[in-house]
Amino acid sequence: MAQLINAGGRDSAALNMSAANGLYEEAVTLDPNNTAAHFGAALTGVLTVFSDPALFSVLNEIPTEGPSPPPFIGNVFSRVSLKQDLKQYGRDLQSQAESRLALMIKQQFPNRFDYIFTQSDTTLPPSFYQNVVEAKLLPALSTAIFHLQRVTQNQQFAFYITPDDAGGELQDSIRIDLTEIYVLLAVFQALHAEASAFVSYNIDYDPEDANAVENAWQVTSPFLALRTNGVQRMRDVRTSWIGMASSIQSGITYYSNETPHPGIDLIPYSPEAVQELSQLYAGMDSLIMVLSGPYQAYNDFNDDNVQEYLTINLKNYFDNAIANYKAKIPAYTVSVEAGNHGEYVAVLTWQATSFSNWIFPDPTFNGLLPGITTDAMLKQTFGITAADWEQSVRVGD
Repeated sequence: MAQLINAGGRDSAALNMSAANGLYEEAVTLDPNNTAAHFGAALTGVLTVFSDPALFSVLNEIPTEGPSPPPFIGNVFSRVSLKQDLKQYGRDLQSQAESRLALMIKQQFPNRFDYIFTQSDTTLPPSFYQNVVEAKLLPALSTAIFHLQRVTQNQQFAFYITPDDAGGELQDSIRIDLTEIYVLLAVFQALHAEASAFVSYNIDYDPEDANAVENAWQVTSPFLALRTNGVQRMRDVRTSWIGMASSIQSGITYYSNETPHPGIDLIPYSPEAVQELSQLYAGMDSLIMVLSGPYQAYNDFNDDNVQEYLTINLKNYFDNAIANYKAKIPAYTVSVEAGNHGEYVAVLTWQATSFSNWIFPDPTFNGLLPGITTDAMLKQTFGITAADWEQSVRVGD
């Protein structure tokens, strides 16, 4: 599948399996318990959507700043580093969330949107890409996830790819069972989470137009505010990440108990791997816990070289998403100045005339930081001091 998608980058028509997908979908309609048809519908559906030139243009142009997709996506069929990549990704996700939190607050604006100030060389606004992802990729992933979940209901599922099926490119047959299905399901769920996050907020921004810059930073503007379906998309992010973790755990359980098929298993069985994967299983428990309610993060949040505990509730962050980030910082007025790179930057001038009067309206940030109930606590926790305060700040330089 990975090879087909890469090949499609040169000739996207090679990925168009709409005819085969139609047959599989018809087979599923005739027999909803036909797990082989569900598997075929999932694969051909995703491959077909990647044949769309508009989606390929999105994948080529879309900015990549911010949380990266799981590294195991590119290795899912390589047999080489899958287990280690999964394990490391489980470890990294929580630490990234914690370390970026302090940076997000201290910079006063969410780091995940930084890339909008250095857009790629394109005349198309980010909303163009967001619309394509929302209209094409997300529905295809949702459908594929549904089909693969139906496959997992058949504990005896097995699918063989013979050398003839592969056009003579294989020396031996390859056996796909629920181990591989759960991994593929986890990949699709991770992609669904990333895509949902990308389309949640309005990030259109034109730094070459002074009026556009000034208008964007007005508190009531749609910039950095939820898009039409943003509330549900943010909830989908959390649901999909939890689904990914659960799928990985189910795959580990199946792998640990399956009957080996030496030489033909796509992910070959190894007794040594079982113990290693048990650690990954526990890591997914931690990930689910982090996404399911309050947890205690331990970090140096205010750069004083002292590690401290902080209660974070990512469930609130996703399920009670901030409607407009600009409304979560102290009140300000907007002006525009020439930037250092031939573009325009916004100058935010705080309405407060002193640090003591410079107050964050919601220090919990919609419940993300449930224990930070006052402005003073927020500033102390993240090391925001009067010495660093300025009446105006330039945004976008």
